[in-house]
Amino acid sequence: SMKTGYIKKKIRKERNKILSKKYQLEIAFKDGFCPIFTAYGDAEKKVNWLHVDYATVDYTAHYHNLFLDVYNKIDTIIAITEDVKKTFCSIYPIEEKVQVIENAIDVDGIKEKAKAFSVDYDTTKLNLIMVGRIAYQKAYPRLIRQMAKLKKEERLKENVVLHIVGDGEEIEEVKRLIQENHLQKNVQLHGYQKNPYPYIASADMLLLTSYYEGLGLTLYEAILLGVPTFATKFANVEKTLANGKYGKIVENTEEGIYEGLKQILEDKDRIKVLKEQTKGFIYTKNKEIKEQIKQLIEEN
Repeated sequence: SMKTGYIKKKIRKERNKILSKKYQLEIAFKDGFCPIFTAYGDAEKKVNWLHVDYATVDYTAHYHNLFLDVYNKIDTIIAITEDVKKTFCSIYPIEEKVQVIENAIDVDGIKEKAKAFSVDYDTTKLNLIMVGRIAYQKAYPRLIRQMAKLKKEERLKENVVLHIVGDGEEIEEVKRLIQENHLQKNVQLHGYQKNPYPYIASADMLLLTSYYEGLGLTLYEAILLGVPTFATKFANVEKTLANGKYGKIVENTEEGIYEGLKQILEDKDRIKVLKEQTKGFIYTKNKEIKEQIKQLIEEN
């Protein structure tokens, strides 16, 4: 339906079934199908939110003609970072429609949730943590493979533990890699947790080794809790981590992850330095973001 263009008629028909009235403002808040649903609707103003780096992952790649029509029907397009805007506009030259509004962060709420309960990590060990859906984008398997390589070379000792908080479609693959590489003492699975913040706050370093991210909000959350981060290069990561002040940035490859982990294991004092530097981090953008969203709504 998307390739033939029939999706346009299909959307209008389905919208009539599920929506009982006309809206002044409609926001397509997810990349991919959502803007199609909004574009062929009858809202007075239509907004599309962009969350991913289109240079890395383009959900519209096979349907550019369709999405040219979609974006022509959208009034305003919001990108969560300047990098996301830049890469999107390199594919769709409609820069006049695109503005940047970063994600707001509930600073006080995050800090309060982090105190909800205590997490009993073994403090004699180096406790690393990954938080998020265990899906392709987050690239858990390639991280496990690099940990296995480090263990084979005897660089990864039993005093290093990766805590994984999350669940998802690649969980069985992760479990298989842990078992095959005898990493049971180095990787602990905590499953999905409604409140992951105590797990983050108790860790020595947060890892985000995704293939791609729009913003990498987890990085900000960790820094707010005084936890330095280890991240692969993706859109906006240098800005988020102040070019390495609040964490370690590595190439977005298996070799990059391997070399970065090796350096951390060989120089654990570096984590202490990074941890000290996170204490000076203050997130000041919420007021500006609130005003931008208010203006977006009032323009309707």
